[in-house]
Amino acid sequence: MEGVESGRFKMSIVNFRYNKYSEGTLYIMVLANILIGLLIYAAIMYYSGIARGPEYAPEYFRTHAEHAVYLMFGLLPVFTLIPMWMGFRSWGRSEKTGRIDLYEDYAVLYFDNKEICINKGELRIKSVSPRSHWYNLYILKIPKKKIKFCTSIIESKEKRGYVFGLSLDIAMDRLEYYRKQKKRDQSMSHSATFYEMEIVFGITTPEIFDNSPYYVEYNSPVIIPGAPFVTCLIRDRKEPIHVVGDMEIDIRMLNKNEYDENALRKQPILAIVELDEKIGL
Repeated sequence: MEGVESGRFKMSIVNFRYNKYSEGTLYIMVLANILIGLLIYAAIMYYSGIARGPEYAPEYFRTHAEHAVYLMFGLLPVFTLIPMWMGFRSWGRSEKTGRIDLYEDYAVLYFDNKEICINKGELRIKSVSPRSHWYNLYILKIPKKKIKFCTSIIESKEKRGYVFGLSLDIAMDRLEYYRKQKKRDQSMSHSATFYEMEIVFGITTPEIFDNSPYYVEYNSPVIIPGAPFVTCLIRDRKEPIHVVGDMEIDIRMLNKNEYDENALRKQPILAIVELDEKIGL
């Protein structure tokens, strides 16, 4: 799976991070912590004498019964909400990494020492976001398999305010190409022919031009604030002032200081148009 697949185009690779534990583990950890918190609360109420009646309560609470009521109801949310928060924090302290190799007719998913082939048209993806918005859950369904990924809590803290989303969000967006299409979506075009080269949007990288009569002008990309792509001109190798095309390159997996040739040439092409213009270097 290296180089050109079937001689048509080079694959792209997307690395992603995901939470180590599943959402099922989150529910268990949160419920267990709440239960422990309630047991501690009950023990405090019992051994303080408040729960056993006025005659067992400390002298202060016997003369200020209303304060005993305030304490009982005031401590209850403390011993439920704090354990719940601690359970979530513990759940999100570890993450793992995965990788997807993308080809025209299939993708290969690597995670947790597993290798799974996803054929085009056999994938179903469901995204679930809980009301708390602590994380996103993705459910991938292929024949005889169901895979779940939760976004990395560690990454979400590192990239707070990052406009292009987390690496798992971007990886799942790339997999949209392989999902089972409904009849009304089958007419949508996911590819284009550029001077006899087949470009599959979201998968083909600019490396396809390495052995072609054209080259990509990486040294002066056009950056549009807030856009998930940069645009680069495509020039004729024999006559560089002849611009034959313009394309959008995905930058969602890059930092601002990585918009150079080494990084851009390995990112997927999002759109491409043919041109026939004379533009100076």
